[in-house]
Amino acid sequence: MDLVSKFLKKLDRKRRQEIEALLFQIKRRELAGLDIKKLKGADNVFRVRKGSIRVIFSVEKNPISKGPEVSIVSIDFRTDTTYR
Repeated sequence: MDLVSKFLKKLDRKRRQEIEALLFQIKRRELAGLDIKKLKGADNVFRVRKGSIRVIFSVEKNPISKGPEVSIVSIDFRTDTTYR
């Protein structure tokens, strides 16, 4: 089981649906209106904030599909060590 699925299992139903919709939006690269910030010290790595949950993702060029490919790096609750 991957980390995203494991994290989603911990959430209540309503919050899980919200986060699943957010992840789907990120995968489709529909980023308008989201609370996104580029992370310092890393190329093409961003975070999306949804309440106390942080989704860290990267955007890489894919030469085969000729479009950017989005991959979820991590998802977790905000803590003092989230961005280290």
